[in-house]
Amino acid sequence: TNDALTAKTAVATLARAVSLMNEYAAEYNLTDKAWTIYVSGTVSGTAEISSVSASSLDIIGLSDESADVLDGNGAGTVLSISAAVPITIRDITICNGSAENGGGIYYNAASTLTITDATIDSNTASANGGGIYFAASSGTLVLNGSTVVSNNTAATDGGGVYNCGTMFM
Repeated sequence: TNDALTAKTAVATLARAVSLMNEYAAEYNLTDKAWTIYVSGTVSGTAEISSVSASSLDIIGLSDESADVLDGNGAGTVLSISAAVPITIRDITICNGSAENGGGIYYNAASTLTITDATIDSNTASANGGGIYFAASSGTLVLNGSTVVSNNTAATDGGGVYNCGTMFM
């Protein structure tokens, strides 16, 4: 089974990893713990993170230089986040998302999204925020380290980043 408890039973999608994390947190009463999901290689598809049974969530690439990739394949927003816990994305490339708002990342939660040493590249939006659409007026977006937001497009505003909250770079 793909229970994600060992490398041999790793899951193939980020959506499945989040689902299992919430399942294990509830089953073993671990909802007050910080969780980490590791990404290795290219993971295709989109993921919605609407609830997280944790105190925080880190999504981290295992390789250096953003060689680990979340690839939306043009199927929608790569990461759509509305879970109200601090989330950190580190050492990952997020690419090829396509949506009305937020092709790469759509964030709408009253918390903090920190992106460190990551690449947000080649995403599109038919309205706003090709790379990142940060809709949370009471949230905080932090871009750290050598994070690169490039080659993203939006038809209206914010080809790279469209921000409605507080942003630190």
